[in-house]
Amino acid sequence: MKQLVEFSLDDNTTFLVEVDEPETAAVERVALPSGRLALKAQQSFDQALDTIKPVASKIISKLNDLNTPADEVEVKFGLKLTADAGAVFTSVGGEVSYEITLKLEGECPPGVQPVRLVTADDVWQHPVRVFGFPSGHNEGVWATGVLRGELGNGWIQMEAVNVPGYRVEPGFSGV
Repeated sequence: MKQLVEFSLDDNTTFLVEVDEPETAAVERVALPSGRLALKAQQSFDQALDTIKPVASKIISKLNDLNTPADEVEVKFGLKLTADAGAVFTSVGGEVSYEITLKLEGECPPGVQPVRLVTADDVWQHPVRVFGFPSGHNEGVWATGVLRGELGNGWIQMEAVNVPGYRVEPGFSGV
């Protein structure tokens, strides 16, 4: 069941967040101006974000240490606010995931070529190779398949050709 939680900022401004019912009953309740009750967060919003700040800083630090630094770095990860724990990283399929985009301007580094994109009216039977780093495969693996037709939602279906093989799952670019 969803509950409203009141978070405060360092300047004592408050705002509401809809969260899952906390597992602990030791969360204070506050009355809203409407008379409705809400849970009071045990940390301010700023304190909650301070808990994830070292993780974000470490990711940025490691990316800045690349041999060929990017012109622009974007890191996306999901956060969930809770009344009792503050800010926590969200998980998909039991694992925390994040997306890192490195943007290069100008010439590519030596030995790197951009991917050639093409358009096609009929993609049926086009071969596909995708390289990724799914859980447990830090060295990377290839997933192969063939394209089928367009689905009702506009996506193109890919069918595996090597069974058993590797599935395109979190850890592959764009998943």
